[in-house]
Amino acid sequence: MLSEVERNRKSPSLRVASRIAEGLECAVSDLLSQDLSGGITIQARRQRRRLVDPSSGIERHVLAPRLLSHGIELVWYVVPKGSSSGQFPPHRAGVVAHVTIVKGELESKTPRRRYRLRAGDSMTYPAGVAHEFKNAGSATCEFVLIVDASRQRQAPIR
Repeated sequence: MLSEVERNRKSPSLRVASRIAEGLECAVSDLLSQDLSGGITIQARRQRRRLVDPSSGIERHVLAPRLLSHGIELVWYVVPKGSSSGQFPPHRAGVVAHVTIVKGELESKTPRRRYRLRAGDSMTYPAGVAHEFKNAGSATCEFVLIVDASRQRQAPIR
């Protein structure tokens, strides 16, 4: 699968990309990032690196590639009506995530709880638990996800 992805012959699902990144001990955005060293960086929408899950249609846009080297991942998600990310594996201990809903409604599920968020709502949580994002509304849902792994090395790895 990795070979097929590297040669642009296959596009992995978000779950598979997440598992690959976790195995490589990096962020999914690291797999899509470009070297953007030094100075001010302006990234036009058409220049964004993105991953589209072929099975769900969910789009994942990397918004700030330069932050990756600081352990910060900033991503814009577009989730079609009725789509689900499927279950993402937990991040390493010490990783914190933040979600802000820009448009629509989102259900965030963990093995123990469900949270329903609407446009304008935000949620910050420890990312060391398996989770799933599902469009809970009647239209496309768009949200921004920030994953802060800048302190993960200070926390013990489970």
